[in-house]
Amino acid sequence: LTSVSYAEPSAWAKDDITKAISLGLVPDNLKSNYQSNITRQQFCQLAIKLFETYSKKNIDEILKNNNVQDYNHPFKEKNLSKEVIACYKLGIVNGDDTNRFRPNDNINRQEAAKILTVLTNIFGTLDDKELIDFEDRNKIQSWATEYVDFVVLKGIMNGVKNGSHINFEPKSPYTIQQAIITLYRLYNNISTYDEELVYDVDNFTINK
Repeated sequence: LTSVSYAEPSAWAKDDITKAISLGLVPDNLKSNYQSNITRQQFCQLAIKLFETYSKKNIDEILKNNNVQDYNHPFKEKNLSKEVIACYKLGIVNGDDTNRFRPNDNINRQEAAKILTVLTNIFGTLDDKELIDFEDRNKIQSWATEYVDFVVLKGIMNGVKNGSHINFEPKSPYTIQQAIITLYRLYNNISTYDEELVYDVDNFTINK
């Protein structure tokens, strides 16, 4: 791929990305390089944009409404973005066993499945789709199996066709365009719910 084509979304992704942008789901800094791998920090930025778009409140208001008054965190990195810290406060992400968040590390597909599971549960239960029997299921790490099954069952993530087989490719990098589209799918599902519903996970609420 040339640098120009790499910056543009793939043909299969273009329509949904255009719709996601029109809804306000994509931060300005992620409106390019769509085929690049997404970092942990960038994924947090997309997640917070989803909360803000859905609730029509900024993240400061959402946290304040849940009695979160500060942006303190346990991570060793000192200059983490507000979105990263907000995702930590929401219980969406955490650090490694050395208390590092590693904001610039890429996310692979099974890690994305875990974060998307948490996001989906915050907003409520979605209707079940068909569970796919992936050819490479044995390559999914044990800690990630339930998350992969969940996001596939809910229609948030799909498999990758490989000839006559469908793989999940759990350790393949997750791209910016894939992340945008999965959050767009999630938004489409939750936005069809009754506006009076309040979604609650561990007493954390987000309502319109």
